[in-house]
Amino acid sequence: MKLLAAQIERYIPHRVPFIFVESAEVLGPHDISGICSWKADNPIFAGHFPDFPVVPGVLIVEAAAQLTGVLIAYNAEQRGISSNGSDSADMVGMLIGIKRASFHRPVFPGNRLMFKVSLGSALGGMVSASAEGYSESDDKTVKCELSVAVANRSNLIGVPDPVGSLANEKIA
Repeated sequence: MKLLAAQIERYIPHRVPFIFVESAEVLGPHDISGICSWKADNPIFAGHFPDFPVVPGVLIVEAAAQLTGVLIAYNAEQRGISSNGSDSADMVGMLIGIKRASFHRPVFPGNRLMFKVSLGSALGGMVSASAEGYSESDDKTVKCELSVAVANRSNLIGVPDPVGSLANEKIA
């Protein structure tokens, strides 16, 4: 099943400028491939690095996590339910762990990466995934292992925000 931008936005909450998945293809219940990119006018490149803009590795891993989230949500929609029986539209995948990540070559603004993500084991609302990303010239760029928690958005409402509570405090 091929997915374009509008369909991808049904499955993950990310939006411009923080959505990196351009298109995806669900290859099966455990596998997805996708194209991810970073536009040259993205404000991140003004600071990373001004004279030599490079896509931060954490954003490359984020792109793999976004594809993982697309596949998890797609699978839930196909079943019509989330892992705990609620409406699949209420589900959100959240990156909770990066077990390993290795970067083999830099990614520059305007480059596109072709990712392949495979889901691993699932336990108690957490899913493991492995991802590999390749440049348009088929050079391996990244390999990583991720953990994603699957939660219902409605269960996240009212979760304490430690950053927000500290933001109102004055620093002496």
